[in-house]
Amino acid sequence: MSKALFSARAGLRGTGRGKYFRAYWPLGQLQLSAETLALSLLIARWEIPVHHVRAIQRKLFSLEITHSAKETPNHIRVWGLGLYSRLARVIEEHQLDIEVR
Repeated sequence: MSKALFSARAGLRGTGRGKYFRAYWPLGQLQLSAETLALSLLIARWEIPVHHVRAIQRKLFSLEITHSAKETPNHIRVWGLGLYSRLARVIEEHQLDIEVR
């Protein structure tokens, strides 16, 4: 993985495609580089290529990641203080091809 543009501790939950994971803050981590969006837990790590990430959408107390990567659970929720606004700012600054809703 190349140099991280954004990294933050976060709560993570993913379901779908026969997989399930959940990590409460501070045991989960979200990292964004120019090539991948990585979700790290103590025992597992999923990397989604940025070209597979369609959108990041704000929810009430979390954000939802919409993607088309086949090896990663398809319903991903991430939560953390100010996470959405910080992540949206980095995506805009580095002109990544990810829709921010």
